[in-house]
Amino acid sequence: MAKAYCMEHDKNVPDQEWFRAVSTRIPYGLQENIAIGLRDGTIRELKEHQFIPEGAHEPKHYSWFLGFGSNGPYVWWEAFIHAAEFCRVRALASKHTNLKVGFEDHWMDVTLYRDSGLLACYEVKEKVRDANRLIKMIKHYGDRGIVLDEPDRRNDPLRKAKYLVRHRPKYLSVVAVGRRWEFSVSYKEEATSLVKFKLADDMIPIG
Repeated sequence: MAKAYCMEHDKNVPDQEWFRAVSTRIPYGLQENIAIGLRDGTIRELKEHQFIPEGAHEPKHYSWFLGFGSNGPYVWWEAFIHAAEFCRVRALASKHTNLKVGFEDHWMDVTLYRDSGLLACYEVKEKVRDANRLIKMIKHYGDRGIVLDEPDRRNDPLRKAKYLVRHRPKYLSVVAVGRRWEFSVSYKEEATSLVKFKLADDMIPIG
């Protein structure tokens, strides 16, 4: 992947220390999940450093890298978790003809539709601390209440909270390397035009 990306952009291939650091940060099981996805066609490789999530809602192509630094390509770390989670959810959903999986679907990383209705959405972070922070802030906005026209520029948790209120999925999952959280979501309309919601620890049914 990295060699092809460097060659396409006429850059030097990074040294072995760079490759060791990348391999350490992307653990073996995660790599294996992506390899399985590539093997079974859930994600398709393009130009060796890009991938296309097959069968996704509004499929596009994505790169594993985001430009170059002094030591080598900038790795889009979350893309690996993102792709692995898409592969996992799509493998489960493929057993049921009424389920459809989305990738980068509006403001959510992975989405799961049952027939025409949004059943669940999945948000990925590389690090557990960032996932915990996201969950904390989404819960905060749910307790406070959401007004859909509130400015949300550079406020990812608010965007996610607004997404929940706008699209009303029954479930939300947040995923990081080594951890997974799953919640059911309940919504409450307020007389003040605010919409509040609560996250409750739960398990997402796929079937």
